[in-house]
Amino acid sequence: MWVISETMKVTDGKMANSSLSMSGMSLPQRIAAKEFACSDQFDDEHAGRTPTPAVCWARVATAGTWWGSSLVADHRHQCGHDCGRASGTAGWSTHEAYPCCGSGAATGRKKDPEVLSVLADLMKHQTAGDPQSRRKWKRKSLRQLSRDLDKKQHPISPHTVGRLLRTEKYSLHVNYKMLDTRASPQRNEQFEYIEGQIQTFLEHGWPIISVDSKKRELIGTFRNPGRIWCLRPTPVQIYDFRSLATGIAIPYGIYDLIRNTGYVYIGTTADTSEFAVDAIHWWWRTYGRHDYPHAPALLILADGGGSNGYRNHLWKFALQKRLVNSSGLAVTVAHFPTGASKWNPADHRLFSAISCNWAGEPLSSYDKMLGLLRATTTEQGLMVHATLTQKTYATEIKISDEQMAEVNLEEHAILPKWNYTIKPL
Repeated sequence: MWVISETMKVTDGKMANSSLSMSGMSLPQRIAAKEFACSDQFDDEHAGRTPTPAVCWARVATAGTWWGSSLVADHRHQCGHDCGRASGTAGWSTHEAYPCCGSGAATGRKKDPEVLSVLADLMKHQTAGDPQSRRKWKRKSLRQLSRDLDKKQHPISPHTVGRLLRTEKYSLHVNYKMLDTRASPQRNEQFEYIEGQIQTFLEHGWPIISVDSKKRELIGTFRNPGRIWCLRPTPVQIYDFRSLATGIAIPYGIYDLIRNTGYVYIGTTADTSEFAVDAIHWWWRTYGRHDYPHAPALLILADGGGSNGYRNHLWKFALQKRLVNSSGLAVTVAHFPTGASKWNPADHRLFSAISCNWAGEPLSSYDKMLGLLRATTTEQGLMVHATLTQKTYATEIKISDEQMAEVNLEEHAILPKWNYTIKPL
């Protein structure tokens, strides 16, 4: 900061001659001394503090230099008012406060003490949510509220409206998914039981797999959410119509918890229980029996609904006929509670990595999809194997009571609807 040694007289916006101690200053330094610092008065009244008068201070310099005489004139040009009429102090000059330079006691202007009550009255009919809680939402935009306040003789900017709303606990929000009316009261008990089953199989070194199917994908030049680094964007179809696709792909994922390896079985017709069991049988025949050659049992963690749901008779019947009898394994199935599929390891350890890997890449062919699946890795060492089946799976297959009687199913004592073991016949 440069020190001005003598008082400068200011009359009618013009500076009188005075001496200035600026020895040792270069020309750029002298020019730099011609800066202003206008202190804006903060909205102290609404913040609960004593109002502080806002005064615009102008650092002045002697008219003896080539630039000193235009100092106050420059500031008047910037703010549009006749500033610089107050008496100066040692090296500094004050001027009356205008809206552009701050406001306060210098001109007798006061902050509007009624604007909060008027704004609250406007928001009374524009507020959504629970008015008794701290979370509130408004329907009108800040600009609309600013116009309404102006009509009521309280002119404030949209930015100030937003600041006042925040003091009243309003904020920007989006819809938050947290309600689940399907949640079971036995949810925690099932999670604890699943954890116990996992620990038992880990102690014996027996295989544990998590299974789930991903949403069907259209094969063709369709938009895939995400972004990739490239020289130019890839052109894709405007419409995601099934008729424009080469085919569909239904990925059924199998995640080996012990080996941290994923296996994806891609179908091209329908996501049925037979398709799900064929995927597990492919994994066991191709990889599982070699990785666990002496395992007498298999633990499957599955969602509570879908093609591998606990109410699905075809799922249990197909497990018996297509997997258990042919492999000789005692297959234990533990279903996650309704609405808890996000806790399924196949979702957050396998499919999440897959989605990140092919984000922004149109699945233009089955070969490209298989390549992206097999290239999926994580820092934790995840590896993914994938295969494609062209088998046609029929839908709406009904299993009779006589067929269900052929299933050697043993329900567990704890939550038997979600936990059961199917043994070979």
